Amino acid sequence: MTRLRVTLQLTAFTTLMLLWGYTAVDVRKVDAEFDTTLKSSPEYDFELPETPWLPDYCAGEFREFICRDKYKWDWKTMVAIMIGESREIPIAWNGTEPNGTESYGLLQINSVHGYNPMLLDDPEWNVEVGYGIWLEQGYEAWGAYTDGKWWPIYLSL
Repeated sequence: MTRLRVTLQLTAFTTLMLLWGYTAVDVRKVDAEFDTTLKSSPEYDFELPETPWLPDYCAGEFREFICRDKYKWDWKTMVAIMIGESREIPIAWNGTEPNGTESYGLLQINSVHGYNPMLLDDPEWNVEVGYGIWLEQGYEAWGAYTDGKWWPIYLSL
């Protein structure tokens, strides 16, 4: 039996507004459970889509790129590294590396890897390239990891 748990936000004001055809938002929560195995007739047969559950630290426009099943790294660690490297700014650029190289995008991909900097501004591509680097070098490829900057961020997620 599949159960679907829904949290609704209702108040007397919201209820009146809904009756009059308006919508409103409030902060009081009411929990309701629905049994999705009950069906009133065969013509209304339905299946709930399989939606992967993501932890709260994966919520966000760019964090979701890191938290994909195809990436076998620790999602929370990589989200913390991303925040430490670029503050979640997809067009972040660091041209002040001690060795004269530059780093680009969410995961601050260094120019020594030979990727086109213009393409590394694309958040999804930046994470894809970052995964390849992680497969070769691990977390130590990122300065935010080696200098410990990621750890307080990790703890706060």
